[in-house]
Amino acid sequence: MLYIFYVLPFWFVCFGIICAILLWSKIMAISERQQITTTIFKICSVVCLMLSLCLVLYATVYGRHEARGISLIPFRSLKEAKTQPEIYRTMLMNLALFVPFGLSLTSCITRRFSIKQRTFLTLIFAFILSSLIEASQYIFALGIFQTDDIICNTCGALLGTLSLQLRKHFINSYLYDLEFI
Repeated sequence: MLYIFYVLPFWFVCFGIICAILLWSKIMAISERQQITTTIFKICSVVCLMLSLCLVLYATVYGRHEARGISLIPFRSLKEAKTQPEIYRTMLMNLALFVPFGLSLTSCITRRFSIKQRTFLTLIFAFILSSLIEASQYIFALGIFQTDDIICNTCGALLGTLSLQLRKHFINSYLYDLEFI
């Protein structure tokens, strides 16, 4: 199923991610404006988190062919991408895969924590999840354990978290004016 995303033009995938971030920001803006929907928003955040976890696990573990390898050199993929440009696409798709995880997990963490603490917790969880996925790929011969994948996945979660912070400072006021989203 996820093969479909790999054959789509990358600009289309990026556009879809940006639209999802804007839609999520609009839902958050509505939730903050109407205090009564906070519980509903939390439930939506948990459901989105579960869906993003399923997507991540499906893309990284399910349906893999037997292969085993290990690459512990950080940013090695960047060097290899100079001769194999398809590696850039793989790295960007790894980054994009964890954006919904960063968006939804940050929203699920209680507001008792500051935004910096929630960002840190999200990055820790993304790093741990990505490390566990890479380890399971190696242990069960489902793929190559690559530190670059862990870096890209964690950066994707960071991008999702930062998009929420940008909403507070920039997008939020603009989205209040948009009626079609």
